[in-house]
Amino acid sequence: AMTTNGTVPTVDVDCGEPYDYVITADEGYHVSQVILGTHVIYTAGMNDQLSEYTYHFDQVLSDTPFKAMFAINRYRVTAAVKPSNNANKATITGVPTLPVNHGTTRTITITPVDCWHIAQLLVNGEDKLADATVDANNVVTYTFDVVDTTNIEAMVERLVYDLSWEVVGGENGVI
Repeated sequence: AMTTNGTVPTVDVDCGEPYDYVITADEGYHVSQVILGTHVIYTAGMNDQLSEYTYHFDQVLSDTPFKAMFAINRYRVTAAVKPSNNANKATITGVPTLPVNHGTTRTITITPVDCWHIAQLLVNGEDKLADATVDANNVVTYTFDVVDTTNIEAMVERLVYDLSWEVVGGENGVI
């Protein structure tokens, strides 16, 4: 049967037969507690986010009611300026200090100091700078949905400018 945020199936099993009873959480949720009859047989720990829980019967000998509770997954979002010896070359704002619920939309802003820019925006190792907005001051704004633990690294580089010279008004010198 469908329940809020997961599935607790109703099945018919022949008496005396073994059976693996599977409880499944919906995407973004986890099994937080399972009750067999009147006994709690599983309670999720602080860092447990099982999307599926299986209870094995060696022999099914009677009707057996199961109850399950589901909870939304919560994830940490971390962010840092890299390489670490250049950590003072930009600031990152909008990073949550506590875990956030699955599917939450977050926006972070990365502001480099003068003469520096964000060369790469790595989100769980994948460059997402093309998905961000970069303004005229090299400030990067990145909006994303949290669907797992998220690690953001803003890779900074020093800006390099080309200076070119042009002789105007004659050929009376060397550049």
